[in-house]
Amino acid sequence: MQKNYVCFLLAISVTLFTACSNNNDDSKDKEANKNGTKPTLVTVTTIKKQSVEITEDAVGTLEGLIDPTIAAEVAARVVKVHVSPGDQVKQGQLLATLDATDFTMQRNEAQAEINRIQALLENQAKIVARNQALVDKKFISQNAVDNDKAQQNVLKQQLEAARARVGSINHNSSKTRIVSPVNGTVETRLVSAGD
Repeated sequence: MQKNYVCFLLAISVTLFTACSNNNDDSKDKEANKNGTKPTLVTVTTIKKQSVEITEDAVGTLEGLIDPTIAAEVAARVVKVHVSPGDQVKQGQLLATLDATDFTMQRNEAQAEINRIQALLENQAKIVARNQALVDKKFISQNAVDNDKAQQNVLKQQLEAARARVGSINHNSSKTRIVSPVNGTVETRLVSAGD
């Protein structure tokens, strides 16, 4: 019995020693975790494919590298300026009007020249017809008719030149209305009526 009693005491001692030893190891682990690195937390999510828009907002002003200057294409006196600095203008808006009197007089002069050449051309056509009849009757040589035809061709070319001059004058007179080529703001005005 005594042997059983000694075995029993020995078993209890080993159990107590092991229990104390385990508690001591747990407290050592806890103490090491407090002083050591902490475990890393990991978050897991599902990947989705989507567009990401990157925008950036800023406040500022734009200034052109070149300031566009609008000028008349023909020489004429300024009758009226229709805009002032700071005005907003749209493309095609009338900015200034120039005096078209000189172009009107030039057009009238060129039209008179056309009428004169047309009268000479009609007369030359009658001379050619008359002289051709005389050549057919053998009263004059063919050389005279050839000269008259050459003169008629010269008058035709002069008529074409006079018509082209009228077209050029009409084109230039259309430039007496200065219009805005773009939308924008009038920054400065360098002319006044009468310039």
